Amino acid sequence: MGRSPLTACMLAAAGLGSLSAVEIQQTLYGEASIEGIFQNRYLHGDRLPANPHTLPSGQAVDYYRDHRNHTWIRAKLGARIKIEDRVEANVSVVYDGEYADGIRFAPSSREDIHLGDANVLLRHLLFDNLHLRAGRQPVSWNLRRGQGAFLHDSRANSPAVTSWDGVRLHYNWDNLTFSPYHFNLNAARDARIDGYRGQDPVSRSNNSLTGIHMDWQPEGTGDGRVFVTGSISQERNLLVAEQQLGRDAVFADKLWNYYLGLEWEFAGGLTFFGEGAIQEGRMTDGQKMRGFGYSLGLEWDVGGQNNATIGIQYDHRSGDSNPNDSSFKNFVAPWEGVSDTLIVEHERYGELSNLLVGNLTAFKARAEYRFDHLNAARPFHLKFIWGYYTIDKPGSGRASHFGNEFDLTVSWQYNRFTSLDFFGGIFLPGLGYRQTAQAAYAYTQPTPDKNITLLGMNLNVSF
Repeated sequence: MGRSPLTACMLAAAGLGSLSAVEIQQTLYGEASIEGIFQNRYLHGDRLPANPHTLPSGQAVDYYRDHRNHTWIRAKLGARIKIEDRVEANVSVVYDGEYADGIRFAPSSREDIHLGDANVLLRHLLFDNLHLRAGRQPVSWNLRRGQGAFLHDSRANSPAVTSWDGVRLHYNWDNLTFSPYHFNLNAARDARIDGYRGQDPVSRSNNSLTGIHMDWQPEGTGDGRVFVTGSISQERNLLVAEQQLGRDAVFADKLWNYYLGLEWEFAGGLTFFGEGAIQEGRMTDGQKMRGFGYSLGLEWDVGGQNNATIGIQYDHRSGDSNPNDSSFKNFVAPWEGVSDTLIVEHERYGELSNLLVGNLTAFKARAEYRFDHLNAARPFHLKFIWGYYTIDKPGSGRASHFGNEFDLTVSWQYNRFTSLDFFGGIFLPGLGYRQTAQAAYAYTQPTPDKNITLLGMNLNVSF
């Protein structure tokens, strides 16, 4: 029986390990997660059939649905082989399963095994400060630690494939880091990204992202810390608006993003953060694109034994006051990974913001209390967030109030390998949401003025 290319590569690496002049390190790693939704009532139909407007004439369709016993299981197993300090190979395989009850027009379960990551890192290429990574790799340019990316995140839209195929350079010069890159985003279509269902796979086969990212962290900032980041990027053949009732998905030929972000940590636990982007591009019908978006916030890490953090944040994604003129002014970010709230923003649990293209503002207040002083070995955290959402440009005769969301998450770090989260949320719809939902989907009963509730848990294990 012939050996697979992967097996041959691993045997070759093992053979190299016998050479005394070559140092080889082999690491096996893995992670597994189980997410369960106990209840998700009156969630809008975010995963529509391919062409909902082609259902039989006169058929009443209720796109509201209750999720019960909805479970996602994901397991990843990988190997990392490092040859001296110059070459590193990384390969992983992922199992992805989804099991659900009570969802209309959707399969009750799906299972998938696929290639997760497959890349090679070449360190000290040509000179010491230049590195190159090529192949399938995770991508996330996020300003704040532990937060989703403002513009480009390969984990966006809860895909099965959470990495992109491409190449990225990494160059350090004093306090500056430059990262030019090119990625092919075709894997996202295979990962069931919203909007690609029912589309011609050939016409969108060259969806790509090219650009350069820069980070700057100056020295001598005293007790605080300053971090500045920015990028210029161009995406081609991208999704602009998802498919909705009576409307096919909308695409653009190209979109330029000019992004800038700043995080400034002051003495005393106060942190200011802000990031934003302006856009210009061209739709497939020739219409110009002129959108913008930004987020600004303050966070205070309270000192002492309280272990508390409180913060406020304002988000703005531009809308278009005149959709019939020559320019499209909505902020377009199909790969953003921001999921501050569970129902309006989270990629998996609802993402009601997908009813709009940009065109949304939010004021958020959050608080977190860490009970680390009670049990440092198994820390216990409590997080709360409130989001007040309005539509930027609601249009003639439409209301601007989108709704309020309240979320609570309880996190427990059982040990250094295992964590457990319990979470719940409620969304109180405003008139703007009800009008937008009525226009997007064919509702019968109940009407979209029902509160949306969410209750679930998440178990993560990694090694």
